[in-house]
Amino acid sequence: MPKNPKSHRPRTNDHARRDGQTYATGGYRFSPNEIGFAGYSGVGKSTIITALIEVMSADRRIAYVKQDAHGPVVDREETDTRHATQSGASSAVVSNSESFALLGSQPFDKWNAAYLPNEADIVFVDGYRGSPISKLVVVDNDARILEEIEKGEITDVVAYLLDGDCSDASRERIGKVAGELPILDSNDTAKIAEFVSGFLERRARSVPMFGLVLGGGKSTRMRRDKAAIDYHGLPQVRYAYDLLAGFCDRVFVSNREDQADEPAFEGLEQIHDRFIGFGPMGGMLTAFHAYPNVAWLVLGCDLPFVDVSTLEHLLAQRDPLSLATCYLSTHDGLPEPLCAVYEPAYRRRLHQFLAEGRDCPRKALINSRAKRLQLPNPAALDNVNSPEEYDEAVAALKEGSGDGR
Repeated sequence: MPKNPKSHRPRTNDHARRDGQTYATGGYRFSPNEIGFAGYSGVGKSTIITALIEVMSADRRIAYVKQDAHGPVVDREETDTRHATQSGASSAVVSNSESFALLGSQPFDKWNAAYLPNEADIVFVDGYRGSPISKLVVVDNDARILEEIEKGEITDVVAYLLDGDCSDASRERIGKVAGELPILDSNDTAKIAEFVSGFLERRARSVPMFGLVLGGGKSTRMRRDKAAIDYHGLPQVRYAYDLLAGFCDRVFVSNREDQADEPAFEGLEQIHDRFIGFGPMGGMLTAFHAYPNVAWLVLGCDLPFVDVSTLEHLLAQRDPLSLATCYLSTHDGLPEPLCAVYEPAYRRRLHQFLAEGRDCPRKALINSRAKRLQLPNPAALDNVNSPEEYDEAVAALKEGSGDGR
């Protein structure tokens, strides 16, 4: 029976609420990993963001969303994109071998903007001062911004950035309303980058982590239910369930509704497939829809060699700002989707692939931005899909090879 290393359990949402944001309940505009910069025009928001991008883009993929009352550059009167949208096109794209720009002829809201920064680790939002976005407020001597801050009209503030020319009076006023929130120099790019990175990662780690054992397969090649096979003195689905219970706030078995009363699943929390006929991806989507604002630690039930140390290493190396953290197969070097952590933003990514007719979770992971790890135990994710492979696995476990425990 696996141990329950409770030290690896993630923190609850309390820390997220103290950070003054609503990430855990899906309260974001463009991306779960967004952070805004608020202030009046001319205060230097774009300069600050540009400097941050230069410093942080070496390690992170960063998207930038700007609220501009004057309209985007590609919308000039003389451009072909402008002519196309004036003629009735709902959107227009201009591109070359290195970049592209998109122009839409409808309001830029969460429905048509959601997919644009989906592959970014961090989304910087310039503007949208009144939106419920966790934001840094850039302050100079403009009385308007100071009055808005003092009246509480700017919400979800996580830090203040003071312009070098701020008067002593302005600094004193900010000091009175800031409370425990950081007050940083707007020219100290390194310090701001450190704060932003720490804040976003801390916020991402604050969401609950649920476990999902994929146990709903039909086991055609095995010719018996893989979830019920005994490798460790109990059905494999229970072994996997207990493994995840040591790391997760809550664990579910993903299976079909007609499997609910089978002995192997008795007493285990279950999520019955609602995306029927899509295999493991259907099970994952069902879980994401039942609990959309948690990170999911997913484990297949045909992996008899997976153990505590495999999951410990995965979670220790987890990158909560990527869409997922996974291992690379020791057989072909490609991502392994059935022992991986999927962040809340991955639900949107799965829907993209499903909408395009792709229902293979491995192909989805291959084509998504994820942190990829080498397996400490090369045999840990060897799966068993046939009677012959079962015999080999039982022999290997009896000899202690590949067990890793």
